[in-house]
Amino acid sequence: MLVAIIKNKYLAIEIGPAGFGMFSLLDSFFGFFLIFTGGWLSVPTMKYIAEHRSKNDNKSVQSTLNFSFSLAFISALFLISVFFIFSKFFISNFLNSEILYSYYILFAAAFLGTSLNSIMQAYFQGMLLVKETIFRRIILRIFDLVSVVLLVLFFGLLGFFVNVLVIAFFGLFIFIYKSKHIKPKTHISRL
Repeated sequence: MLVAIIKNKYLAIEIGPAGFGMFSLLDSFFGFFLIFTGGWLSVPTMKYIAEHRSKNDNKSVQSTLNFSFSLAFISALFLISVFFIFSKFFISNFLNSEILYSYYILFAAAFLGTSLNSIMQAYFQGMLLVKETIFRRIILRIFDLVSVVLLVLFFGLLGFFVNVLVIAFFGLFIFIYKSKHIKPKTHISRL
């Protein structure tokens, strides 16, 4: 909570209401599409992983994680390509003309990490990896504060949007790192 308060106070001064406004629009826009990638898949993934964990069936846990991770990966890549192809349409009709293309692109790239984070969060919940989840949350918040301060200091508003991308993939990295012996593998040919 303290880290979030410090970060928000700093950003309120440095990027101002216009920066927060652009962030909110982009976050809402891409958050809606998250439903079609990791969002809808996270609850069944958690259910089946918890079920397999309760039976000590690590092979089925691995299989469920691989399938969900691969499906989220493919659907996110498909939507990212749609975001790129129709970027001008989305910016002018659903967002705001003040949003720079570079901000939009950074959010679109972060969409992959965000989608996969949903699956990994479901895996951690299904496996009851509470300590690992708390560790990830603390490390991610501290890293987020340091990285956003440095990036905004050196690159201004662009740095803030770069931080969105960095945090999406750093969070995913921590999930995979703390996954112990079961790590996600994409099996695109099997889908």
